[in-house]
Amino acid sequence: MRTGRIVWISVMLVAAAYVAGPYRDKGSAVPTVPAAPGPLVRQVDQKTLLVLLAQGRRVIFVDAREPMEFKEEHIPGAMNLTLREVEKIDPSVFLESDIVVAYCLKDFRGFEVARALQRAGVKGVHTLDIVGLNGWKRSGLPTAGQNGLDEAGALAQLRRMARAAMLAEGVRP
Repeated sequence: MRTGRIVWISVMLVAAAYVAGPYRDKGSAVPTVPAAPGPLVRQVDQKTLLVLLAQGRRVIFVDAREPMEFKEEHIPGAMNLTLREVEKIDPSVFLESDIVVAYCLKDFRGFEVARALQRAGVKGVHTLDIVGLNGWKRSGLPTAGQNGLDEAGALAQLRRMARAAMLAEGVRP
């Protein structure tokens, strides 16, 4: 029993040192987190996103989940791009976009893909403030795929909802 506890404590110490390693100042034994001017990836709120869609702005949704997950259900019009595929994509795909919104189910993978896109030079990258596809669905927004509507139907419903949100915000088309 005592040996098991010592092994567990040793493993935890090694894990803590490994995790803290990248945050250490040179020459410092105490881990420090570098100060950041703001969030690493900006978030976009649902109202702003719907108004942008209603205004006809070019919004590119990037679903960071695996292809099978994407087929089951995704935001209408989204492209499927996993983290391991980001370095293979030509960033010029995003040049004409007004905003790029990376997401996954809860936005962990979405955040990582958003950061990778930023490092690749893509501008205007965000994540959803409603936290991924789960938040999207909780907000009553449509999805496409095997567990959602067909792509055309979901896009049409999203456009109607976007227009209604824009009018509710008092924004003119």
